[in-house]
Amino acid sequence: DRCLIFARDARNISLEGHGRIDGQGKSFPNKGDPQKNRPMLIRFLNCTGLRLRDLTLEAPASWTSAWLYCTDIAIDAVKIHSRANINGDGLDFDGCTGVRVSNSRFDNSDDCICLQTSLPEHPCRDVVVTNCNFTSRWAGMRIGLLSRGDFENVAVSNCSFRDIIDSGIKIQMGEGAVMKNMTFTILVMKNVLKPVFMTLS
Repeated sequence: DRCLIFARDARNISLEGHGRIDGQGKSFPNKGDPQKNRPMLIRFLNCTGLRLRDLTLEAPASWTSAWLYCTDIAIDAVKIHSRANINGDGLDFDGCTGVRVSNSRFDNSDDCICLQTSLPEHPCRDVVVTNCNFTSRWAGMRIGLLSRGDFENVAVSNCSFRDIIDSGIKIQMGEGAVMKNMTFTILVMKNVLKPVFMTLS
C-alpha cells in the first residue's frame, strides 16, 4: 500500500495552505492489476485530529486519500482533481467517526467521497458533508459496498452533482451492516445518469 504521505497511530496532523500536491499519476500507467504498484497520495491509519484545508490535490496514481479507522477529521476548501488513472477516488473513509467535509470541489475518475466499513468493530458514524460540488466518471458519493460495520448519523446537504456517468448518490448495503439516521437535503443534480442508486442485498 504505497503512498506519498502516510501516518499511523498519530494525533493532530494538519495539511493546509494554498499549495498543490501533484501525484504525477501518469507516471504509473494501468498495467495488469489496475491498482498494483500505484501509490495513493495520502493514507492515514488509526489517527485522530486530522485537518485538510485550502489545498489542491491532483493526479494521484491511485486513490487520492484513504482514511482508515480514524476519528475527528475536518476537511475544508479542498479541490481534488483525479483523472490521471482509473480508480481515482477522492476521499475514502473506512470505519471513521466524526468526519466533516465542507466547501470542497471534486472531479474524479471514480467515487468522489466514499464511506465504507471493512471491519465490523469500526462503524462509520457522525459524518457531515456540506457545500460541495461533485463531478465524476463514476459516483458523486458512495456509501457502502464494504459494509461489515454499521453506518449511523450521516448528513449530506447543499451539494451539487454534475456530469456524472454512473450515480449521484450510491448506497450499497450488502455485507450485513445496519444503516440508519442518514439524511440527504438540498441536492441539485444535472446530467447525472442515475441520481440515486441503491442495492440492499
